[in-house]
Amino acid sequence: MVIPKREPVYLVKREHYAQFKSCCVDRDTLPDDYDAFLLQRMRYEKSVRTAGRIPIRVYIIPSDFMNWCAGAGWTTTEESRERYADFLLSKNGK
Repeated sequence: MVIPKREPVYLVKREHYAQFKSCCVDRDTLPDDYDAFLLQRMRYEKSVRTAGRIPIRVYIIPSDFMNWCAGAGWTTTEESRERYADFLLSKNGK
């Protein structure tokens, strides 16, 4: 029996979205408003599920994300958001 792979799907709480977006160097690729961001992430979550993987939601706190990026030598891009989501998933043991 094949066990489906767990895949983190990062989210940000509504109250953190402005700070999150402003800290990202690729902010121009992020939706302007939270509702559009959330819709985009929910579509991604659905694609993960459709691909046979198990989506696990992880929430990014902007200050923690910036500190992690600084410590790891990463800039705050989509790639680092994905890596940070992997880190959160492994840290929380979900």
